[in-house]
Amino acid sequence: MRTRHARKTAGLVVGLVLLGATPGPASAEFRVCNQTLSLFNVAIGRPAANDLFETEGWWTLAANSCTSLIKEPLESSYFYLYGTDIYGEPAIVGSTDMCVAARQFTITDQKDCWVRGYQQVRFLEVDTKNAPSWTVFIRER
Repeated sequence: MRTRHARKTAGLVVGLVLLGATPGPASAEFRVCNQTLSLFNVAIGRPAANDLFETEGWWTLAANSCTSLIKEPLESSYFYLYGTDIYGEPAIVGSTDMCVAARQFTITDQKDCWVRGYQQVRFLEVDTKNAPSWTVFIRER
C-alpha cells in the first residue's frame, strides 16, 4: 500500500512541477517551493567545468516552505531537479539520467553512475529561459 500511495503522489508532483515553474523574486537564486503537505528530499543537477554536469543533494523541503538550492545568479538556461518522498520513492522525476548518492553528495561527471557506486536516476529538466533567478513550485491539484 505504501508503494501505491507513493506512486500516486509522485505523478501529481511531477506534472505540477512542470506547470509551476515561473521566474523567481528579485534576488538571484534557484529556489524550490513546496506548496503541498508532503515532505520531499531534493537534488539539483547543473553544468560544471569542462562540459561536465554536477549533481548535488540532499535538501529537505518541508511542507509549505521554500529553499534555495543555488544562491547566486544563474549562469545557464537548464538546471535539473530530482526529488523523493519521505519513503525514498521517486517524486520529482524527468528524463535526464544523472547520479545521486544515498547521503549528502556532490558528484561531477555523470557517466557510469552504477560502476562508481552511485544510483542513476532521472532528473527533471527546468528551462530558466536564461533568467538570473528562478523558482519552481511543487503543487497539489
